[in-house]
This record gives sequence, C-alpha cells and structure tokens, in this order.
Amino acid sequence: MVTKQCFYPRCAFEVEMSCHCTSPYTYSCETHWGMHIKSHKEDHVFELEFTQPVEETKKAIIMILAKEISKKEEFKKKILDSFSQNIYRSETNLREQLKKLEADSAEISSHIDKVFNTQKILKSEQDPILRLLTLSPAEAIICLEDIIPKTQESHNNAELFYGVNREIEKMIESFIKDKFEMILNERLIKIEQRIEQQDRGNKENLLKMNISMASVQNDGIASKNEFEKWMENTENEIKMLNARLLSISEDLENNIINSPLKQLTKFYENIGGNASNTEENKQNFPNQEFSQVSESYYDYPLSPPLFLINKNSNGEVNLLAYNTESERELVLDLPTQETFDYGTCITSLPNKEIFCFGSANPNTGISAIIDQSYGLKLLPSGKPCCFSSAVYFKRSIFCFGGQNEGIMSSTLSEKFDLEKNKWVSLKPLPKPDQYCNSIIFDGDILISGCYNKNILRYRTMGNYFTRIDYEFSTNRKILISLPRLYLIECKGYVYESEINDENNWKKIGKSIITSSNYPGQLNCQYSKGAIYIGVKWLNMHEYYKFDLSSKTMLQLSK
Repeated sequence: MVTKQCFYPRCAFEVEMSCHCTSPYTYSCETHWGMHIKSHKEDHVFELEFTQPVEETKKAIIMILAKEISKKEEFKKKILDSFSQNIYRSETNLREQLKKLEADSAEISSHIDKVFNTQKILKSEQDPILRLLTLSPAEAIICLEDIIPKTQESHNNAELFYGVNREIEKMIESFIKDKFEMILNERLIKIEQRIEQQDRGNKENLLKMNISMASVQNDGIASKNEFEKWMENTENEIKMLNARLLSISEDLENNIINSPLKQLTKFYENIGGNASNTEENKQNFPNQEFSQVSESYYDYPLSPPLFLINKNSNGEVNLLAYNTESERELVLDLPTQETFDYGTCITSLPNKEIFCFGSANPNTGISAIIDQSYGLKLLPSGKPCCFSSAVYFKRSIFCFGGQNEGIMSSTLSEKFDLEKNKWVSLKPLPKPDQYCNSIIFDGDILISGCYNKNILRYRTMGNYFTRIDYEFSTNRKILISLPRLYLIECKGYVYESEINDENNWKKIGKSIITSSNYPGQLNCQYSKGAIYIGVKWLNMHEYYKFDLSSKTMLQLSK
C-alpha cells in the first residue's frame, strides 16, 4: 500500500491506513482517524474509535473562555450599577440643597415685603410725629427735642409722651431694618452666585459620569472576535508565565542558585585540570554546584552561565564546561563510567545533577545521574539511543531520536519520570532522525534534527507531534529561546523568529561552524548579549560565539 502523509493540516505522520470511503482524505493517522470517520460516516464500511486529545483540549479552552467572558460581563454590570448609584445620590443631594435654598429665599422675601409695607404706611401718615420717621436719625432727634417739651406743656399727657417714645422706638427699628435689608440683599447675591457655581460643578460631574458610562458601554459592546482575540493572547501569556513560574519554582526548591560568582570560580579552579575530587575539596565547597541549560537560559538562570560537553581522549571520558565569563574551558573532575564515550548525551537537572545516557556501543550504553555530592547513580535500563537529545521538563527527562543498534536514525521517543524512577514510551517521531536538539517552548517541546528540514513540536498535553512550516537545511541545528527563538546551523546560517511565532523566521547572520555534519552533541548558552555554542564530534570539540548585536560569529580558543 502506498504511504502518504496524514490529511490533517500540519500533522507530520506518514501512514499506510486508507479508508474505503469516497472521501479524498482517506489517509489519516490514529490521532485524526476519528475526525475522518465523523465527517464521512455514511460512506464507511467500518468505524474505529480513537481518543481525541485535541478536541478535549479545545473544549477545555472554550470553557475557560466562557468563564472569562462571564467574569467580564459581571465586572461591567458592577461598574454600571456603581455609576447609577453615584448619579442617584448626587441628584438626591442636589434636590435637597435646592429645597433648602428655596425655603430660605421665600422666608427672606416675606420679611422684605413686611419691611416695605411698614415703610409705605409710615410715609402715608399725616401726623407730624409720624412724619419724623421719614427723617434720618440725626434730624429726628433734633425735631424731638422741640416737640417733646411743647407736648408736655400743652397737653401734659403722660400717655402721649409714652406714645412718642413708642414711635421713636419704631423709627429706630425701621432704621435697623433698612440696614438689615441692605445686608440681606448682599447675602442673597452671594447665595445666588454659590448656587450657580455649584450647579455648574454638578453639571460637569454629570457630564463626566455620562462620558465614563458611555465608554464602559462601548467597551461592553465590543465585537466578539476582538474579545476572543484578546482572550487568546491572554491565554498565551498565561501559558508562558506558568511555564516560567514552574521552572523558577523548581529551581528555588532545589536551591539551584546558591553560590556567589567568586566562590564558584574558585571552586572550578580547584577541581579543574588534573585535580582530583578529594574530600578536602568537598569539605571546602559543600554547597557549590555546576549545571548547564540546554533548553533555555530563560528557565534556569545560572551565574556564571555554564554548559557541559563530553569527549573521549586517550580512553578517558571528561566532562567539560565552558565558562562564558572568563571565556575558557574547564575540565570537571567528576565520577564517570567507562561506558560513557563520545556517543553519550548530557543534559542538566535543576538540582546540581547531570543526566547522562547512551553510548556509541549499544551493548554497553547505560543511563545515570551524576552528582558532585554522592557520585554516580545508575538508573533503570531504558531505550534511549546515542546521539539523541534530552530536555528536562516537569520532573521528567524527554529523549528524542538518535542512533539505534544498526547505526541508523531512530524514531524513538522516551520519557524518564524522576519521581517514579522509570522509563515511559511516548509517541514515536514521524520520521527517523539523530543528533537532535530539544528546548522548552510555550509549554511544549521543540525538536530540531539533522535530516529533517522542519522543526517538530511535541505537544505535551496530547502526546502527538506537529510540524513547523518553515524549512531549514539538512545540516545539524540547535535551538535556543531568549525569548525569541534562535536557530544555528552547522555550515549554514543563523535564524531569528518573531516573538511567540515559531513559524515566522528570517536569516540574521552566517554560521562559521565548519565541523562535520555528524557531531556527537551541540550545546549553547546565552550570556551578555551573545550565544555561546559548544560543538563536539567524535574525539574533538570546538567553541563558538555569536554576537546578537553585530550578528557575527567567532571561533573561541579553548
């Protein structure tokens, strides 16, 4: 039967399974077979049921989006209710203040009317004594000095005298009322000005509230597509932050960053070269560590940044570290096994440990963890090949590709669970490959190989692969995330991706790595605006530096 690629877009599997229906999409892998059956059910002779982790993931994402939309609607409703309550309270306060002002104004107007009526009555009287009230206080007193004695002499009437006194009191009271009227008018003018000012302020506040409410309403009726796009970007950011927080929390739990730069440099100088791993060194530096970051400096920041590489020299296996601070090579005096050779692959764990596996001799290859404090710890036998890749992620080590016993490229995919201390088989690679390199990206694993032009993306949530559309060369490649993705080829170019877009790449420089197409291992590390690359093949190794500002690559001395 002819082998064809699965009909599902971006699925990297090539399958031989063909359906007997009339649909043109008859070739499908196990993961997407159910989708094919569902869309052409009436034409099938038989049906098969497979798990569909992709659909389950979509349903989970839809539920999360629905919850977020509901939360935002509730938030908008609370804002609108709050604005309505504030406006109602403001209107109530304004009405109460206006009622008080109207009552005060009515009382003042009534009092003024009484004063005016009294003045009219006094002015209309013909009695000479009453006409005194129309005079000023000084003139009234002069007239009274003449009137009172004459009145006493002619009438000798005490009652009239008391009546004049009462009229004088009325005259003085009228004078006081005149002054009071003037003061009252001034106060009324000021009160009216304050009312107008307060009214303008209230109108401005109401206008601001209306503008705010209109803004909220406009935001509330935003299109569904824009909101879904915003939610999608938010979910992507949350995924990146969760992955970042997970790696940092694991680092902190295991005290990965626990030694000053000077002490760490002194530690390597003491154990470097031919120095033995003596008890004296262990006592002087009991808490020092060494580790590498093969997947991303972003996940496990070290000071100084180091990466590890191994070589076979005169039958002896050494673990090499390149200090990017001093730009010199260090030979680490660590416990090793004779079965480790140039085919052994190395990666680091976030707790001062080094994971080694595979061998050029398939009969002697082992898996082990090396720790400076207790030495070598052998692991249960598994299937990882030599010249494979390994990356630490969520308390497990994922291994992809490599050479099998027949010295051929392999589709092997394995995971070693550090908590359960056992190997677990994963979905095999769509195509055989070796000399692979893996990094963590957005909660998944990106895999770059030698013979495949495309980068594969292993979906950790569904245990399946997808293929990145961009094609590179068939030479050896290595990836690093800073957080832009950078890909460096042997005998090729250096590429840079757009942020959060693994499908959009551009060439930014030339790679001068001229080693063989078959290096045993490639490691890289970011430090001070540059990417440091270690290349090892057979019994030889080299170091390179790519400057991100000048976009140039240099070969470094050892």
